[in-house]
Amino acid sequence: MANAKHQTAVYAMLPFAEAVNKRTNGRVTMQFFYADQLGPRKEIYQSTANGVNDLGLYVTSDITGRLPLTETLQLPGLFASGELASTGGMRLAQSGLLDKEYNDTKLLGISSTSPNQLFTKKQVLSLTDLKGLKIRQPGGPAAEYWKAMGGVPVTLAATDLYNGLVSGLVDGTQLTIATSKVYNLQEVTKYVLLINLGQTSQPLVANLKTWNSFPKDVQDIIMDEAAKAMVNNGKGYDASDEEVATAYKTAGVVFNNPTNPQEWKTAIKPLIDKWVSDLAAKGLPAQQVYDKAAAAK
Repeated sequence: MANAKHQTAVYAMLPFAEAVNKRTNGRVTMQFFYADQLGPRKEIYQSTANGVNDLGLYVTSDITGRLPLTETLQLPGLFASGELASTGGMRLAQSGLLDKEYNDTKLLGISSTSPNQLFTKKQVLSLTDLKGLKIRQPGGPAAEYWKAMGGVPVTLAATDLYNGLVSGLVDGTQLTIATSKVYNLQEVTKYVLLINLGQTSQPLVANLKTWNSFPKDVQDIIMDEAAKAMVNNGKGYDASDEEVATAYKTAGVVFNNPTNPQEWKTAIKPLIDKWVSDLAAKGLPAQQVYDKAAAAK
């Protein structure tokens, strides 16, 4: 969270802290440290495990490869909203399927951003329209998804996105609707295609020593309120998307659904199947995890 006004703080973490404090009659209080006050964002998970902080809300993609089953929640096409993605995350967190993955922290819950959508300068409704377009993406697996769909992936820092669109270096980008406002995309793109191309999961973990110091009744309260907070975080991202989308439509940005949603799903299915099979080959319950998450639709 960047600060106390960030939607995750407003919708999830501050209400979570207040509810836990109230229900435990003041036995548990929380102090939040924003941005990089306790260290770089990529170190949140490890700093929680090490006891630098008692709780940590981290971004799964910051430590790619360390918690592969959790990364399944970021696959494209799984969820149509942040609320559904967070509901799927909580379903997984409560299933026990991820317990071995979190052997050095206590997993309290998993929330998610809203899905990434496609912002373009020209209208795209089908894979035919997408073919050959240069699409900015952050790197990693997303590049393979765009290749599979016929686009030309271009790895570009978000800070260079505006100029990249103006210059023609890229024809479009994947981003959540709310995040796009940070980069003023409404000034340089005219179309948004709602294709739900993956989302960013945000698990909440506790230091094991801190967690084990709580009596059972306090642990139960924390788990109950954490589950609510995680889903509320997803709702917050959806609310932010809706607010920005309303402003964009007023400004003339056009929002579309694909003419044939199934063709997009068919194009990336082999990559999703490979993800699952690769993890299964390592002895991980990847298909169970995928199915459990997908059931939140």
